This record gives sequence, structure tokens and C-alpha cells, in this order.
Amino acid sequence: MKTGTIAARKPGRLIERLARSVRKSGHDIQSVCRLTGIEAGQIRFLETEFGQYFSPDGGCARLTTFDDYQVELIQRLHQGLFVEGRTVSDIHLELQKKTGAGRAPVHIIAVTSGKGGVGKTTLSINLAIAMKRGGNRVLLVDGDMGMGNVHILTRLTPKHTIADVLQGRTAIDEAVTQGPGDIHILCGGSGVSGLADMKAAVIAQLGQRLRLLGDQFDVVVIDTGAGVSSQVLEFIKMADDLVLVTTPDVAAMLDGYGVLKVARESGIACPAHVLINQVDKPEESDMVYERIRACSERYLGDQPHFLGSLKRDRSLHHANRERQPIALVKPRAAAVKHFDRLAKILHPKTNGKSADKTRGTL
Repeated sequence: MKTGTIAARKPGRLIERLARSVRKSGHDIQSVCRLTGIEAGQIRFLETEFGQYFSPDGGCARLTTFDDYQVELIQRLHQGLFVEGRTVSDIHLELQKKTGAGRAPVHIIAVTSGKGGVGKTTLSINLAIAMKRGGNRVLLVDGDMGMGNVHILTRLTPKHTIADVLQGRTAIDEAVTQGPGDIHILCGGSGVSGLADMKAAVIAQLGQRLRLLGDQFDVVVIDTGAGVSSQVLEFIKMADDLVLVTTPDVAAMLDGYGVLKVARESGIACPAHVLINQVDKPEESDMVYERIRACSERYLGDQPHFLGSLKRDRSLHHANRERQPIALVKPRAAAVKHFDRLAKILHPKTNGKSADKTRGTL
């Protein structure tokens, strides 16, 4: 077996093996500790985090005995997580690939920006609705720690927020709220100091949980905070695609490139896309993208994909002022057509059609 990989059996074979282990004597946890040199607390942690690979029904009840396969699995999980320093999310993904467990993995899209006020949240909301209209089951996550406003722009008063999930007070399922356009939303907290100080490791655990939502959602859109904080980077690490929103404003453009730079230097390799918002003339967007592209190619060895641009639009401003997504109040608006196009580019299964990846200004 190759170093750095986690062994896993097909679900059916695993269930059969576990069923046999119930009928025979196995190793109790003290025996497993002696055999492996792993502490009991770590074993229970692994059993909780990777319960579907230990229990026939995927439950989280603690086992009283462990068979040989389960002992081997504990050793492999411990090696990957505590020795090699891999993340829980990475190990889950590898196990899912090896076992074929669950549905197709959820597609996570992180929408970010270098500075605030560029229209990132507006894009996230309307993109999520466009994804839903294209036949996907969509979860929108407000990842702006402490200053989230997705709930404000969608007229929601959530019973629970992402703060409750991160602080262990409730499960994701219980915190998710039905939103406009039949999307689901995990709302953020506004003015919550505890969220602003949330450790990156805690956010990484949220990413692992989001990855396991493939049986409930096809797409997760994360509206991150602006800038390059450790929290923003953790949300970007979760993503299969990164969408950078910027404007022709010089500061927004430079800060936007800064996000790409820090992400690449942090080892984040997911495809990056650039959308230029609040454009007055098409040539403005071409100029902004070209500068970001040239810097990325020269200094990062990478070229982000150009998603085109959105013109400065009073109807978008009016919809935000009324706290309603423009995709619902003006479904024939030019901006809405662009959101639909973005949905097909970022998640080609939308509407079951291949996306036209040519850029454009609307």
C-alpha cells in the first residue's frame, strides 16, 4: 500500500465484514490502544469523524469492539491526520473516492474580493438563484465572519446562524434557512465579535461538513469576507472554483490581485475566475482583467479565467435597497441573463447544457 493513502473497502464488503465482527470477539478499545500506541481519545475522535466507515449503518454510536480491518483503518486515519498533517476533509474525499460512498461530491464555489463594496454578496445571492433555476439544489453560505449581510439582502431573520454551527450549538441541517428563489441559506452573523475571532481550524472543520452534503445539495456557494484573512483563505481552500469580484477602481483591482497572489502562495490551486463589476464602458473591464492576468502570469505562473463584466445598473441598486434579489424582481434584466450564463460556466451541469465560456459584457 502506498504511503499517504487511506485504505477503504467498498461499502457492501465493509458492511459484511462489520456484520461478522459483531458475531465474534474483537479488540476492546484498551487492546487497540496497546496494539497501535494510539490514545483512546484520538480513537474515539476518528470513530466520530469517520463513523460511516466504522459502522454498518453509518451511525455515530461508539463501538465496544473493533475487528482487524477497523484497527487497520484507525492506524491509517491516525497516520494521515496526526502524523502527515492532512485535513479531515481531504481524508473524507479520498475515502469517498475509494469506496464510491454517497452521491456525487458537492460542488463548492467561493465568491471573494480584495475589498468591500464591489458587489460580491449581490453576485453570490443571484448566482445561487441562477444555479437553482438551472435545476441544482443550492446552499448559499454567508462566510463573512462577523459582518455577514446575506440575510439582510434576502429579508431573512434566521433562527440559527453560522455562528451556532461553528461554536457547536447546532448542526448545519438545523441552521439552514429556506431563502428566496427556493435556495437554502446558512446565514452569517452581523456584528458578532466571536465570529471575527474564529480560528481557521474551526472553519476548516466546517468545510469538511459541507463536503458531506452531497446527498442534499449539488452546489454550495460561499460568500466570503473581503481581503486575505486566515478565515477567508480557509473558505477559499474549500472551493472547487474561486470567483474574484473586482471593479475598475484601482484599489479594488490591486487588492483583488492580492487575493489571487496570497491564495496561490498558500498552495490553493483551484481554478480562479475574474468578474469585473460596476463597469461603465466595456474597455474598462478589458483593461482591468488584462492587468490582473498579466501580473498573474508573470509572478504566479497562472492565468485566471475571465468571466466578463457587469455594467453599473440602477436596477441592481434598487433591488438591493428593497432587499430583494434582482433575479426574482426583474428576471429579464440584462444582469440576470449574465448570472444565468455564469451559473452554466461555473457548474456545467446547470440546465444539462455545456456552457459557452466566451466572455462578455452585459
